[in-house]
Amino acid sequence: MTTRKEELLKNLHFGHLDSLKSLSHEDALSLFALHALGVENFNSHTTLKSHGEGIVKKCAGLPLALKAIGRLLGTRTNVEDWEDVLNSEIWNLENSDKIVPALRLSYHDLSADLKQLFAYCSLFPKDYLFDKEELVLLWMAEGFLSPSNATKSPERLGHDYFEILLSRSFFQHAPNDESLFIMHDLMNDLAMLVAGEFFLRFDNHMMISTEDLAKYRHMSFSREEYVGYHKFKTLIVFGCERLTKLPESFLKLKRLRHFDIRNTPLLEKLPFGIGELESLQTLTKIIIEEGVGFAINELKGLTNLYGEVSIEGLHKVQCAKHAQEGNLSLKKITGLELQWVDVFDGSRMDTLEEEVLNELKPNSDTLKTLSVVSYGGTQISNWVGDRSFHELVKVSIRGCKKCTSLPPFGLLPSLKRLQIQGMDEVKIIGLELTGNDVNAFRSLEVLTFEDMSGLEGWSTINEGSAAVFTCLKELYVKKCPQLINVSLQALPSLKVLEIDSCGDGVLTSLVQGLHMRCGEVL
Repeated sequence: MTTRKEELLKNLHFGHLDSLKSLSHEDALSLFALHALGVENFNSHTTLKSHGEGIVKKCAGLPLALKAIGRLLGTRTNVEDWEDVLNSEIWNLENSDKIVPALRLSYHDLSADLKQLFAYCSLFPKDYLFDKEELVLLWMAEGFLSPSNATKSPERLGHDYFEILLSRSFFQHAPNDESLFIMHDLMNDLAMLVAGEFFLRFDNHMMISTEDLAKYRHMSFSREEYVGYHKFKTLIVFGCERLTKLPESFLKLKRLRHFDIRNTPLLEKLPFGIGELESLQTLTKIIIEEGVGFAINELKGLTNLYGEVSIEGLHKVQCAKHAQEGNLSLKKITGLELQWVDVFDGSRMDTLEEEVLNELKPNSDTLKTLSVVSYGGTQISNWVGDRSFHELVKVSIRGCKKCTSLPPFGLLPSLKRLQIQGMDEVKIIGLELTGNDVNAFRSLEVLTFEDMSGLEGWSTINEGSAAVFTCLKELYVKKCPQLINVSLQALPSLKVLEIDSCGDGVLTSLVQGLHMRCGEVL
């Protein structure tokens, strides 16, 4: 990964940093050829070499520029196209805004739809980690995705557009997480430049009058102050770590479609009445404060809500009927986190919390990720392991200290990652985990048990039963001090096994009982 900001790499936990100078002409020519032609030289494309050398000189040894222009020409092998790029007037434009000409030229080559989608990304701060699914949902919420081909859904079109921008180096894979993406700060500068009069990112150093706000329809904040304007359709208050409350005037944003308040740890409540913002389509965090703030039944007014949602403060729900009235099952939510307080004292009512969780069943056709955190009931609702959730790929159950057993996660047909952490009252894990299904865990690849202080045994072996965990690649069992006996069938796909701070003999029983082909045993 390359960047001009050392702080970004430090935040991503890179220990050793190398300072890079501009590439030599030979290395630059090789890099350009690799992205333009798929090979490291022009030996088989001699007619393009002189044009390629001219373009490389104009890129001044900057890797990002070489990649961007190379990928622009990647599908064009006729001399006329290369000559057009070489002789483009964009190279000679006055560069007072310090935008790299090669990046400007690459942007100029995009279609009108892609230009709009790229400009929209100017709302996000530098170093922002993009989630493709979330970004596509935002584009959809803004009405940017209108397929001309009726057979292609807006979501599919958004995915295709994102892949084009990725292939053209407008996005890059995040180095420590292949599921996330970043935008090089030079690309971010370009996005800010082309954002025009519709997108504004309000940084700490900016000053702007209320009158000047009138022309903007999309705005994000990377500062700890709040500015409201009734025409906003998108409001991103991401990472405002000192934001403690929203003003009552917030409820005047009747046109608001997207509201992102992630990474706002001091924000303790949302104003009562948000449920009346009927245009709202994405709301990343909901804070329950019944009586004085947002009540769970206000969700019924947000009929268009979809995407990823975190619901905090569920221990404050006073009646299970209020949770039912929220109608989560009717919303197209793809990611759901249900969070209670992590203090387990006499104020918790486990029966009420069980009833509330029962009523929070989301849409089984759209849910892809689920987290349940610090739930205080003794049983987890069976819908959590219902096979009707055919799109669910990731489940995390954390800090549910009173639960005595686990749902039948093995019935989830698409589940790939399962994390069970901090469930102190679970003593034995048996066949209930598989739902007694002969095809249990048909897709599971990563399984983690951690901080299970009461866990003593784990067995999925039953006479005549088929093997489970046939696709499991990684198994982590950590901080389970009472765990002694583990009995599993063969794990033919296992590559990584990590046992840490568990009872004596766990590793031995696992290794003796399994026919493993492990690439790594820790």
